[in-house]
Amino acid sequence: MRQMLFCIWLCWSTALWAQSTIDTLVVLYTGGSNGYLEACPCSEESLGGLAKRLFVINETRNQHGENVLLLDAGNLFSSYPRNQREEKLLAELIAEMRYDALNIGEFDFSYGLNFMRETTAALPMVSASVLDKAQCPIAPPYRLKRLAGRRIAVIGLLAESAFQVMQDAAKPDLAVKPTPTALAETMALVRREKPDAIIVLLRSFDVMLEKYIAETYPDIHIVISNAEEFAKNTLVKFGDTIVACAGHDGEYIGKLTLVFSGNRLLPITNHLIPLSPKASADEAMHRKIQAFKQAAKSRVKTKHNINSNGN
Repeated sequence: MRQMLFCIWLCWSTALWAQSTIDTLVVLYTGGSNGYLEACPCSEESLGGLAKRLFVINETRNQHGENVLLLDAGNLFSSYPRNQREEKLLAELIAEMRYDALNIGEFDFSYGLNFMRETTAALPMVSASVLDKAQCPIAPPYRLKRLAGRRIAVIGLLAESAFQVMQDAAKPDLAVKPTPTALAETMALVRREKPDAIIVLLRSFDVMLEKYIAETYPDIHIVISNAEEFAKNTLVKFGDTIVACAGHDGEYIGKLTLVFSGNRLLPITNHLIPLSPKASADEAMHRKIQAFKQAAKSRVKTKHNINSNGN
């Protein structure tokens, strides 16, 4: 009898412990790389650089293992056609970082739909709203990621306001669903998955669309936005929904630390990590970027010599 009672107690204690177990989830987030391999010349503090970004990513993964989710809110490419070789290298380097999901932004079509498709083919792009001219989605509306036994759904969304600032040459090949329609359709699909957390990656110029999303869908846990009023270390929330932004031009990488306590997702800290000139960089990626820059200089010099000899 004592043995039976002990077994019952042990089962009960184990179940209670499992319910109270706290699992850490770290969301690393970026957005608005805008085609820059290194710090944008426009940056007042020379912030930015993909090699520095990768160093932070690797350090965080070394510390937290499988509990790291890496996301991008959109706009890998520059806002206007600038350098296709550089944009292709950027996509290759982003692939090395092993993102879990990248939202499709309006600048990702600066070179047209075909370039975007070919260049990002190896990347986990996501979009609930962008269609081709045949009204077919150009990426999955959401992606489901499993982390340490948890199921995280990540939705990509490009609002009509962001679509309007896209390069005019790309617009005839594309269409965009209205935000309410895209969200309603995708949330219906996501809820069937019964995820432990839902995250929206958002490109928009609508004032406080983040608040609308949070109030309309309170079961969305996080919105990663491009609105710079949310680019801060303090936790910004509408209801229980967290809203965050990593700024522009790849100057920062955001680190949002949360915990699962049973079925609840609790925010702990949010921190924008500046990719400053003094920040450590991944050496292998740094060498690739410098080799690319040197090759570009050689091409320019060769072209100049050919033109000079031709004259």
